[in-house]
Amino acid sequence: MKILITGIHGFVGNNLIQALQSHHTLFGVDIVFPQTLGIVKTYNWDALQDIPPVNTIIHLAGKAHYTKNSMTPGMQKRSELYDVGGINPERNDSGPKTSSAQFYFDTD
Repeated sequence: MKILITGIHGFVGNNLIQALQSHHTLFGVDIVFPQTLGIVKTYNWDALQDIPPVNTIIHLAGKAHYTKNSMTPGMQKRSELYDVGGINPERNDSGPKTSSAQFYFDTD
């Protein structure tokens, strides 16, 4: 299966690489691009259109270090914390294309 993981070089993403690399083809989106065994390629947020079609998106990227008490008045919904790079599970109309409806995300 081809899987795209946003925030792939974060804590959770790094652990997912270890768990998934032996049975899946992994692509990433992040703000850093280290060479990591198990990842075909890490794309930046400006290159979402270049990502090949995938079967599943696991969206782990988010605006870091926000808590309920630190949300600015303009942040009406919690979903704004994970609306990163045009990828938002509430409106999956842009960004990478999936060949199925599998879209997983985590905001915690």
